[in-house]
Amino acid sequence: MNYKIKRTNRKTLAISIVDGEVIVRSPHLVPVDIIEGFLESKRDWIEGKLKSYRPVGLDLTQDTLRYLGRDIKIKRHISSKFFVDIAQDMNIYVPKGMSDELIIKKTEAYLKSILEKYIESRIIYYAKLLQIKIPPFKIRRYKRIHGRCSSKHELAFNLYLYHENLDFIDYVVLHECAHILEFNHSSRFYDIIYKHMPNYKEIIHLNKA
Repeated sequence: MNYKIKRTNRKTLAISIVDGEVIVRSPHLVPVDIIEGFLESKRDWIEGKLKSYRPVGLDLTQDTLRYLGRDIKIKRHISSKFFVDIAQDMNIYVPKGMSDELIIKKTEAYLKSILEKYIESRIIYYAKLLQIKIPPFKIRRYKRIHGRCSSKHELAFNLYLYHENLDFIDYVVLHECAHILEFNHSSRFYDIIYKHMPNYKEIIHLNKA
């Protein structure tokens, strides 16, 4: 099993999976054989986490892209100009000689525009339900968060939400809008979520499955 050790001043061993990599956080003096024994005892959990790991972004070396909660085929075609068409499959039409880097950049710009329009519509919807002013928002690339709400009530959402199904995207939008009323994760905050999305826990669970 491949893993990375990070020595710290902590008192116990801990394992985390970060971007598909196994990280062991260990006290400074714990021997490697003890660490490996600990890893072995957690093998089933580790393998389950690694199996469920889903890298983000568009990878042209892969045949599929997870888009709105389902895997769709990526098909590349030669064309006089660049454009993307998504129906059952993702058809990417590219001029001859265009680099993969530029194809990814342009394709993700297209996906961003679709996500932006959808999120805007849901922000308007939830702002009305919550009786708040429609907040400004941006789409950004984040590694480990789906969205955020600033103290100035400005929202930001992860570009890679385009991987997730619409129910989960709706939950993220409601979550961030609710922070305008409750800037925390208190019971009052989750009461707001539950009132407008009673099945939110199921949506979160299914997204992790």
